Amino acid sequence: MAAITPAAAGEQLTDTNTIHVEGMVNIKEKKMVKSNNSEFGGWSSASRIIFLGGVESFIFYGIASNLISFLTMQLGQSTAEAAQNVNAWTGFMHTLPLLTGFIFYVIGQWSPLLL
Repeated sequence: MAAITPAAAGEQLTDTNTIHVEGMVNIKEKKMVKSNNSEFGGWSSASRIIFLGGVESFIFYGIASNLISFLTMQLGQSTAEAAQNVNAWTGFMHTLPLLTGFIFYVIGQWSPLLL
């Protein structure tokens, strides 16, 4: 924790060992402070990312299995045709991050020229 210097009468306390993270503010527009008991990063952030990744996978494969049922029962497709369509959807969804990453990379390379 950062050390606080003792204050004389009428003097405000100042934090001498505070290290601010340049260019980062929290939701209340205050500068981010880098310390051991930090407001960002660490295992709390990692556990949230791991949890949300598991939830995302659960939802993705749940939609894929329900999509086969929907295509066969509601739209009248055969099981083979429904499986082929779900495989095409799954392949597209797995390549979409690569496509968008490439697009944003190209935009990032050209953005100084566009300004």
